[in-house]
Amino acid sequence: MHEFELIEHFFSDGGTQRQDVLLGVGDDAALLQVPPGRKVVTAIATVQDPDKKQPPESLGEQVLALSLQRLRAAGATPAWVTLALTLPEFDRDWLECFSRTLRDLAHSSGVALIGGDTTRGPLSVTVVSNGYG
Repeated sequence: MHEFELIEHFFSDGGTQRQDVLLGVGDDAALLQVPPGRKVVTAIATVQDPDKKQPPESLGEQVLALSLQRLRAAGATPAWVTLALTLPEFDRDWLECFSRTLRDLAHSSGVALIGGDTTRGPLSVTVVSNGYG
């Protein structure tokens, strides 16, 4: 499966739909509308699992929750997340579980997945959370 097919199938419905996302998943960049008088706060978390020992649900929840926790600790209200996903090989079942967990937590947290990057290599997941301060 090619990168854009993978993104469309597993991540195009990433969390909450937000009006402040002018251009989101599917491009190499996102376009966001920040309300006047607000500031953007950013936090990042990375989880590596090169031997794929963690279940995909656990990995997705752990990395997103950690990034959102860091954002909230900075006093920000979460709005958007980006995902950098490095996979050793295409695994449809793993991606189904991982993306479902990530999408559900994003939705319940009120954040939109607005983009990211997918690459091949040892399993590593990075989430950058952004919000308003």
